[in-house]
Amino acid sequence: MNGYETKLILELIVEHLKPRNISEGGVIRRNCQLGIRDYALAYHPAFEFVKCVGRITESPFLVAAIARYTGFCMAGIRRQPRLLSPDLVQFVRQEQLRRLRRIFGLH
Repeated sequence: MNGYETKLILELIVEHLKPRNISEGGVIRRNCQLGIRDYALAYHPAFEFVKCVGRITESPFLVAAIARYTGFCMAGIRRQPRLLSPDLVQFVRQEQLRRLRRIFGLH
């Protein structure tokens, strides 16, 4: 989009010094906030679901993934504003669906 191209760099190792959104409270609340953030960034619901399923093994097991998806769903129910323009939303969602098709072998 707009001449930019993104690439995944598997060779790059990044270590976070602290969990994301650490100032937002406990683990469950942080994960809920991350789900709200994903909604604001216009993630596709199927992409968010698969992402949360992939996080089931993170501590606290299952609870963090459920909290994240619940935050995403609650933001959608409340119709919270999105932070991206409609054309960028469409681009992001197309990319996410393309990734899902690749993951599940549905080219």
